[in-house]
Amino acid sequence: MHPAGGVTRRGQFARLDIIGASIGAAVMIATTLIAHAVNPFFWYDELATLSLVADRSMAHMVRAIANGAENNPPLYELLMRAWSAAFGTNELSLRLVTGLFAGAALVVLWFLLRRHYTTRATAAGIAVAFFGSEPLLDQLNFARFYGLFIFAVAIVLLVADSANRNERTGRRLLVATFFANLLLVFSHAFGGFYSAAILGALILADLLEHRFRPALYGSAVGAWLVFTMWVPAVISQGQMNQPRSWLVSPTRGDLYALLHRQTLWLPLAAIVLAVSQAVWRNRQVEREQTAADTEARYRTPLVLMGVALICLVPANFLLAKLSLPVFLDRYLLPSILGWGIIVAQMVNGSSSSAASRHGVVVGRHTPVGIVWAVFFGLLAAYPLIYAARKPRVERPALVVTDELRGLPVVVESAFDFWQMAHYADRGAQPYRYLLDWTLALDGANAKSAVQEYKLIDLYATERYILTGVVHPADFLCATSRFLVIDSPAYIWFERRIASDSSYQWGTVGAYHGMPVRLVSKKRPNCEVASPLDQPVRQPGTA
Repeated sequence: MHPAGGVTRRGQFARLDIIGASIGAAVMIATTLIAHAVNPFFWYDELATLSLVADRSMAHMVRAIANGAENNPPLYELLMRAWSAAFGTNELSLRLVTGLFAGAALVVLWFLLRRHYTTRATAAGIAVAFFGSEPLLDQLNFARFYGLFIFAVAIVLLVADSANRNERTGRRLLVATFFANLLLVFSHAFGGFYSAAILGALILADLLEHRFRPALYGSAVGAWLVFTMWVPAVISQGQMNQPRSWLVSPTRGDLYALLHRQTLWLPLAAIVLAVSQAVWRNRQVEREQTAADTEARYRTPLVLMGVALICLVPANFLLAKLSLPVFLDRYLLPSILGWGIIVAQMVNGSSSSAASRHGVVVGRHTPVGIVWAVFFGLLAAYPLIYAARKPRVERPALVVTDELRGLPVVVESAFDFWQMAHYADRGAQPYRYLLDWTLALDGANAKSAVQEYKLIDLYATERYILTGVVHPADFLCATSRFLVIDSPAYIWFERRIASDSSYQWGTVGAYHGMPVRLVSKKRPNCEVASPLDQPVRQPGTA
């Protein structure tokens, strides 16, 4: 067997790897199932996914995404359309795809690490990367891009590692490099950053080896060139946050918090590593120095790619501070693969013995191996516990007295409106979202007000939201008695109702901590609204 495999008996350790990877993938899927049982209802972004995937016209869906209905390329929705054709568009079906992709990414990384490291080092890297990443665990119950995103990065890593292990750049390798990077750049708006980071590490590794492979690099760049066809859509999507954005410049505390949440078990892995190294030693195994040199050559590029993925976090932090303030843990989720590589390298190279340095396992039941097996097993339980401990979510609906049942309900927050309008009994309690452009621009309003306005306006125009989206002047003229869910982050009630003497109002209840106001019109008030009170179609929204 190739020495990179790190075993002397193919069958036994192949079975251990299959068991470990299978457990890891099963944990990802089980976490999705448990989290879904705790919260079986779609939230705002997931309702966008559902609306697009359920569109009968693929062309209409892609056009809507290009106009700003999503801030990422349409590959995820296209794949979900194929999935939903077979398994439906219910919440569990669409969310399960995220768990499946995350499980597939884990298997790919396990196979990649196992090319270079021992089984226990691979298991340690997988445990730290997948079982100790709260951003990943948070996303496992969302029908969104992030399972696909991390899987695409894992595939590009695998192909890049294959390129490092092959002296000749054959046609199959070039084709694989192109399509792997094409998958990545179309999986998420940040896909290009990860593709560039891995390519940069690949080029640096080649420079260290005094080789130059322009055809290989060109294959990755070719995928970027294909993506340029989508750049006009990226510009349109970016305009959804103009002239006010919900994004804010991050602080150093945000950077430290993100790094900690990405690798909860990194300190614990370091402690276990130090203890196991101090207490136990593997017996010495003689190997050819040439084999050791070959393995070092193979591992160095992989470690460089791992470092490059990790460095994207502080690099994105600097970019967010200097230019575009986009610093979100889910956008940087694939960096956890870099931590998996680094931890595997640490564990594999920790022992002073030749066996550990060369990736050879001496005895399946060594004390060190048992310690790391326990480490992997204990950490594998954490995602399941994390999902089960989430607060249970009830069906979104406003509970009111019989007297108030049937009154229109103005929901200031688009997040709450879309959920309630989708899940509530529309006949019993009609919900309304008012397109008030003047207040969306007001600096005292919620930071997300502009994007919410534009997004809801676009989804209503594209016929994804069929009822409930109205002009404020039309609603106030035609409605003499209604309810308002008064969110503290929004100012519609304060500016349009509380400050207007033609209305009387009182508090009649609460919804998720927000007061519910009963509003009555004291006298007719049907003046023509100013142009700014009407929906304003901004460039790139339709």
